[in-house]
Amino acid sequence: MAVRPEEEPVCFRPHREKKEAVSWLYAALWAVAIFCTVPFARKIQDWFNQHLGHASLQWITVAFIVVAAVLLLIHLVRGLRRMPWARIATLVAIAGVFLLGTFKLTSTPSEAIHFVEYGILSILIFRALSHRQHDPLIYLNVLLIGALVSTTDEILQWFTPGRYWDPRDLSHNALAIVLVQIGLAVGFVPPFIKSAIRPASIRCATILVAAQALLFGCCASNTPYAAAKISKQLPALTFLLDNEQAMSEYGWRHEDPDHLRFYSRFDRDDLIWVDKERGAEVGAIIEAHKAPAAYKRFLAVYTPARDPFAHEAMVHLFRRNHYFTVLPKYRFDPASYAFHANVAYRENQILERYFSNTLAHTSFQWTEELDEALKANAQLDRRYTSEVSENLIHRFTERGIWMIIFCVLLVDAFIFIRWGKPRWSPPARDWGPVVLWTLLIYCLIPFARAIQHWVAAHFGITAFLWIVAGAIVAGAIGAVAYLRRHVGAITRHQGLVLAGMFILYGATAWALRRRPEEALHLVEYGILSLLLFRAFSRRYPDRGAYVVSTLLGSILGIGDEIVQWALPGRYFDFRDIGINVLAVAVMQLGLAVGASRPRCAASRLVCAPRVRRGGRRD
Repeated sequence: MAVRPEEEPVCFRPHREKKEAVSWLYAALWAVAIFCTVPFARKIQDWFNQHLGHASLQWITVAFIVVAAVLLLIHLVRGLRRMPWARIATLVAIAGVFLLGTFKLTSTPSEAIHFVEYGILSILIFRALSHRQHDPLIYLNVLLIGALVSTTDEILQWFTPGRYWDPRDLSHNALAIVLVQIGLAVGFVPPFIKSAIRPASIRCATILVAAQALLFGCCASNTPYAAAKISKQLPALTFLLDNEQAMSEYGWRHEDPDHLRFYSRFDRDDLIWVDKERGAEVGAIIEAHKAPAAYKRFLAVYTPARDPFAHEAMVHLFRRNHYFTVLPKYRFDPASYAFHANVAYRENQILERYFSNTLAHTSFQWTEELDEALKANAQLDRRYTSEVSENLIHRFTERGIWMIIFCVLLVDAFIFIRWGKPRWSPPARDWGPVVLWTLLIYCLIPFARAIQHWVAAHFGITAFLWIVAGAIVAGAIGAVAYLRRHVGAITRHQGLVLAGMFILYGATAWALRRRPEEALHLVEYGILSLLLFRAFSRRYPDRGAYVVSTLLGSILGIGDEIVQWALPGRYFDFRDIGINVLAVAVMQLGLAVGASRPRCAASRLVCAPRVRRGGRRD
């Protein structure tokens, strides 16, 4: 239902009477308040649990949601002349979703307070953005800014002793932001929101998407190995190794034929091998923590970052023993009894198959009679999935996640350029392509081996030669077309030089046929050389443009190898430096001799015909 100007709700009019900076100050202060509660959250939660009950924060959240919904409905009805039943139904439905999400947090009721924190943050960010942005993309930008705050909140929790990274909190925060924005868009329908999307809003959204993607990538790379490196450089952060849950861990999901599934940081062969090599050692460690009260002390010492095998073995064993110990409590409840017996039997299966040597060096082995008794009550026809280490990322590798992020950034950059209509300054217009192409080359370094193996497995290793050959042919055709369009007829001298340049590229690629993936350097640094000349020729309208382009291109080619030397699994290779420098130098030679005329300024890739005083062209 459209809203007439006179029916516009007061609280969502364009805030012309207040400065934009004040609105952003409110949003920033609220975000800082959220961050400041991170170190004290557990103490606040314990105080509420002791004085008001375990679910007190959950009921406080419920009361806040109900009061806020009632006040908003009253404000909506008073501000409009006609009863907006559709909007009222929308707000009631959103409040219902908030309440449903709050009551579903039965195991961790204190997490419901996230709905309040990020619901208020969502309104404050919308209020701040509404000063400048008056199109529907404002809702997406609010979500993206809120997501950045939410991710930063979780990162701060990971850096705080006693707290940990929890992806579930990210989903709760995002849900709160989305619901509030739906309520604003559908329930209140701010009249200053126009249908046409402005390029400035698109630019803002693409920048936020890029920032969020890079932040997620950093989180995906923050594995226990990375935490160990950080703690060595900064000893004050050694407590990161004691976190029971790492920010990101990668592993395997193992499927057994008898409907048994579990997760591990080791593949199947490594798991069996480590059990054979370290079974006696880990068995002694488990025996030393035999008492149930010592389990927490074990988890604090043998974390996944410090000893992943011992951690997995102990958690499987504790889960088996716990469900077996509480089994008599459910002897009058057949369903619960069968469930607990199934968990105990299945966890024992995992231990006997993959931790058998470790189990043999403990006093926790079961007799065959006990195993058969539990098997009679186990649900063997249903798939059992162990909850031990279920937080492991197994569908993607770290490199795979970065490849997805890289593709997102490429699409994001295309949208930014195509629909964002950026106002490039001359330096950005000249040097932007150089910077982007250099970043592309450098960002592909960690994934070069993975890309090489994938291409070799699907298309054969010679596919790289065909790619380079296609790029050389396309470059030759493009050079001829460009010269004919801007110069006219191509002289014999130009034709010979350009032909020699592309033949030299082809001969070098053929010489690298035993390692055809190295031939891609010719394409990478040939294009980089062309972009460098384009940038330098506007600043140096003489032959110096060729020299500085060659020098900078060579430096970037050497930097490529230095980056490879710093990465695990890659190495420094003087031959690659020679290929990079050759590709840069050949392109500059072709531009200097084959694509320009004598006594012409080098301010353009191809010099325009000179005009005499009489008006006749040379």
